[in-house]
Amino acid sequence: MAQSLLMVVIIEFMRLAKPQLKNYSLQYRPLLIEVFRFIEANYQNSISLCDVAKEVGRSSAYLTDLVRRETGKTVLNWIVECRMANACRLLLNTNQSIDQIAEAVGYLDRRHFSRQFLHLHEITPDAWRQAHLNHRLHPKMLKKKVGVEESKLAETTSLSYQAA
Repeated sequence: MAQSLLMVVIIEFMRLAKPQLKNYSLQYRPLLIEVFRFIEANYQNSISLCDVAKEVGRSSAYLTDLVRRETGKTVLNWIVECRMANACRLLLNTNQSIDQIAEAVGYLDRRHFSRQFLHLHEITPDAWRQAHLNHRLHPKMLKKKVGVEESKLAETTSLSYQAA
């Protein structure tokens, strides 16, 4: 539930930050919350836009248009971001291998997981884990690029506490 609330906070933030979202309507908030709850509850499974649309009782085309219009992202982007957020949590808080984490967040292929992680974070999962674990031990030794990632993680964490 906290992640669903975080998604709503992110949508509100994006609405304020992006001029194209200025016409955001509160009437869609319950549907978006339903979408985010389904993604949060099922990200570890092989879910698709069709699965989400079916769950919320809308067509794929309608849902694609609505989510993109209201958030600036696609349903699939939200699924990937949910998976990656949970992957980061597992990277920091467990000793699971990258293969185990990839599987735990819904990827059958470690390479695909690693490519998506690299695309989103601009660093590999192994390097991200090492950098953040090293940062916990030696904050001043963190490289500039990883510092940007750390600030993104801190902002996300801050938003999640505000949402809860």
